[in-house]
Amino acid sequence: MFDYIEYLNADVLCLQEFFECTDPKYFEANIPELQKLGFTYFHFYPIVKIFQDKFQYGLAIFSRHPIVDTGSYSNYARIHSEGLIYCDIVFGDNKFRIFNTHLESPGFGKEDFTEAGSVKPSKNLINKLKNSYNYRNIQANSAAEIIRNSPNPVIVCSDIGDVPNSYAYFKLKGNLRDAFLNKGSGFGRTYRFISPTLRIDYLFVDKKIQVQNFYLPNIGYSDHLPLISDLRFK
Repeated sequence: MFDYIEYLNADVLCLQEFFECTDPKYFEANIPELQKLGFTYFHFYPIVKIFQDKFQYGLAIFSRHPIVDTGSYSNYARIHSEGLIYCDIVFGDNKFRIFNTHLESPGFGKEDFTEAGSVKPSKNLINKLKNSYNYRNIQANSAAEIIRNSPNPVIVCSDIGDVPNSYAYFKLKGNLRDAFLNKGSGFGRTYRFISPTLRIDYLFVDKKIQVQNFYLPNIGYSDHLPLISDLRFK
């Protein structure tokens, strides 16, 4: 994954479910390695700290350009969500606010799938879907208000965990543009399992920002596919 990040040579990198270890006896730290790749500036919000804070897990934004302000919100985070963070980044003569968020997902486990990989209907599965839907909508309402109050043009990187006709999608998108609809192609699948058309991760951009291209490389480093886009100020 680090090799691919180096290959992309992006200006800004947003990661959900980012893991950092503070004790090299267990794992090498990820943040210093990303800084070696040129991401000098970063904001990491560990929503979970365990094992005497040695293992930390949460949202992260890395940038090659100066970060002049940051913010973090737990945003009603639960076991399968990570809250909301932002960074104000200076790029040339422009300043924008980039958000990164992971809303509540159903948290499917091995018991929810058949051996063939399809979803196995059960009462437990229905309860997971129902509970995650309720919490996700609450989180989407809160996140949308925070995003709407941004003093700078915004870019929103999001693992919503829901499909494009859902309440959470429309609430978080608001008046922003969906980069995939603007420049993407095909079905836009972002999750590698369950369905070949499942789009649950999104990049929303301010109307002051032009989407030049958008693509989803089919690489298997994660259960989610990376969302990659070139953006420019109009």
